[in-house]
Amino acid sequence: KTKRFRFGSFNHSRKLSQKTIALFCEVMAAVPSAELVLKSVSFVEQAEQERVKALFIREGLDPKRLILLPWIEGRFNHMASYKEMDVALDPIPYGGATSSCEALIMGVPVITLAGKGMVSRLSASILESAKHSEWIAIEPKEYTQIAIKLAHSGPRSSELRRKLRVQMQKSDLMNGKRMAKQIEQHFHTLVRERSAA
Repeated sequence: KTKRFRFGSFNHSRKLSQKTIALFCEVMAAVPSAELVLKSVSFVEQAEQERVKALFIREGLDPKRLILLPWIEGRFNHMASYKEMDVALDPIPYGGATSSCEALIMGVPVITLAGKGMVSRLSASILESAKHSEWIAIEPKEYTQIAIKLAHSGPRSSELRRKLRVQMQKSDLMNGKRMAKQIEQHFHTLVRERSAA
């Protein structure tokens, strides 16, 4: 558990668009006591770490508030790294999918800005299925407001992390039988339509 509240993003660094960096820095300006932790498979390269750091500094973020986690071997170690953040920030316009699911199952809330296209609504869809639409923003100002509200509670406790993990396990998001049934129904529909053609 970190001493200071930490926002974070474990999405690939190529998703850190200029709009994403500006949005993340708006959140950081609104919560001046917080830190921002980033992790990407591309951080195996020191040059990529320096490139990303420079982009955030150029946007006005104090480098002392930016933590870049190096690449580590193994799935278990990667998932354990979610203890380094309290709330995940979803990038724009290319939001997370796997990373959003990982954060939620590790008990970390995800804030997303729902866009118009499929790639910018993946996390929103995940949060809807997880019954946490309160973390979905429609415009940037709301994204920051959600961040402020979550940060107000302070660093995320182990109990809250466990509670969210249990919620995820019981949600439609992780209902494998339901998903398999829906896929089967879809295939049956396709077969019927093809047979009737």
